[in-house]
Amino acid sequence: MLESGFLIPIIMFVVGVSIVAAISLLNKDKPKSDSEKVPKEIELTERFCIGSYLGGLPNADKPAPLVFCGVGEDEFIFRLGSQGAEIGRIHRDAVNDVIVGGKHQIAEQLTAQEKLCLGKISTSKKAKGYCLVLPWEESSGTKHNVIFEFAEQSFAEQTAQILKKWMKQK
Repeated sequence: MLESGFLIPIIMFVVGVSIVAAISLLNKDKPKSDSEKVPKEIELTERFCIGSYLGGLPNADKPAPLVFCGVGEDEFIFRLGSQGAEIGRIHRDAVNDVIVGGKHQIAEQLTAQEKLCLGKISTSKKAKGYCLVLPWEESSGTKHNVIFEFAEQSFAEQTAQILKKWMKQK
């Protein structure tokens, strides 16, 4: 009698596992819902660090210390870190140019609103740091400048060359 007390839970466990396995095999062949069918945008072969984000992307008003750029089929995709949250996208054919320069040089070319992204030291010729600016235009005609900061000019220039390689000509 005591042995049958252990036998019933073991049989129930085996039957339960069998039912779960059978259901999972049957669901494996079911067509997926529309939301599951939509593939995430596949980034092309290039993903690179684009420095510290200072500002200029719509809906991304906070600076970020380390941003990576992935190159999608039609867009540059900006993410916090190498695999982090997306902070913005720009169509590759919307980018007009890539500009690299010292903070004070870049500040001279920006609007008052965009200068706020650089901070108070941007007007000083002693300001350390180099900026990469992506001037781009929305389909509506609205112009933007996305600003990234680098510690060294060589890194900013290398990143500018990569971006220029992936820009789509209009």
